[in-house]
Amino acid sequence: MKYFFFACFVFLLGCDESTGGGDFCGDAVVDVGEDCDGANLGDQSCTGLGYHGGTLLCDSDCAFDVSGCQAQGECGNGEIEVGTSEECDGNSLGGATCLSLGYYGGTLSCDTECIFDVTGCEPQGRCGDGLLQTAHGETCDGGELGEDDCLSLGYYGGAIACNDNCRYDVTDCALHGLCGDSIIQSPAGEECDSANLGGESCESRGWYDGVLACDNACKVDESDCASFGMCGDGLIQSAGGETCDGTELGGATCLSRGFWGGELLCNAGCTFDESECRSAVAISTGFHFSCALDNFGEAWCWGSGEYGQLGDGTYGPGNLSLVPVAVAMPPGLTFTRISVSNAFACAVDNDGDVWCWGVGNSGQIGNGSFSDAHVPTAIDAPSDITFNEVATGDFHVCARGTGGDVWCWGLGTWGALGDNDLTNHMSNVPVPVSGGHQLHSITCGSQFCC
Repeated sequence: MKYFFFACFVFLLGCDESTGGGDFCGDAVVDVGEDCDGANLGDQSCTGLGYHGGTLLCDSDCAFDVSGCQAQGECGNGEIEVGTSEECDGNSLGGATCLSLGYYGGTLSCDTECIFDVTGCEPQGRCGDGLLQTAHGETCDGGELGEDDCLSLGYYGGAIACNDNCRYDVTDCALHGLCGDSIIQSPAGEECDSANLGGESCESRGWYDGVLACDNACKVDESDCASFGMCGDGLIQSAGGETCDGTELGGATCLSRGFWGGELLCNAGCTFDESECRSAVAISTGFHFSCALDNFGEAWCWGSGEYGQLGDGTYGPGNLSLVPVAVAMPPGLTFTRISVSNAFACAVDNDGDVWCWGVGNSGQIGNGSFSDAHVPTAIDAPSDITFNEVATGDFHVCARGTGGDVWCWGLGTWGALGDNDLTNHMSNVPVPVSGGHQLHSITCGSQFCC
């Protein structure tokens, strides 16, 4: 009997301890082996379990009921939940690659947080990593600008920068211009820029026609213009009204232009300049020789020159010239009148003095001697007399002064000197004609004058 009571006591003692300990599911206490107990979730939530949201519950077995979490998705389910922080999930990358993320290659993966793992991409580089990858088309990367600057890129100044695409930003360079921007930068040596010719044309640059262009160095290209020619190119363009060009005269000479000598030139307008061509403005003939004055006031003689009558310093038997030779002009003087007779000639210069040359055996040189003169020699006239006309006979000369007075010299036979003397006499210096007449013109024959 006593054993029965002892067994009951032990049983009752065990029941009191179980009820008082609270270690069963449903007692609202999370015991060992339980996830939760009733409303007691042990401070856990859907997000704490890796889900993206929802309501966590506890089932009758004190285990988490995640049915309210699963609808929000979780990292690790192999699906990318839109609207969450997931970029990827496991092997699901949503079509992304290293290339789509801006890298130049590599293998993209997903980490345990469902975020892209780019460690397999980074060795290939990307725009923005501060490393210049020219093989992938980068011209710069951040502060890495390579070796280029505005000048090396053709601009005339400025500071180069790098844009978000790892390409040069030349905004500041462009402010300083470059060849090809259609703006003529004259300080930089540009003559034109693309289609901008600055209002120039072939014609404005002196060419006769053609299309003016601009080359890649922003220099005027006149190649098409040149095919039409211009004054100054050394070619005669008759269509442009040219008769000559530089030294190219087309075979023309002063002679072919109707002059008897001189140098034909070409003026800046590519037409003939005949200012150096010589034409005779006066001519006189003597015995076997002639002399002329040209438009420059210089004397020319040709024919016999035995007595120095050519005036060029030559003389002697057989001396002659078949073409006009220049008379040795007095320095700084020109002749205004000339008269030729029997183997001698006389001329009046621009100062009103008379010069004679050739045979002088009758005093016809008028310089106080009876010798020949081989170049123009000044007569020995009174210093206050100025002459404007001269005439020659066979062996004598007469000259008219500006006041109408006349002076003669040489052989006086038959009264040729007008000095009221019929004897066979000579004067090698000028003597005044008698009578005191004021004459307006004078001419001489063989042994007389009028």
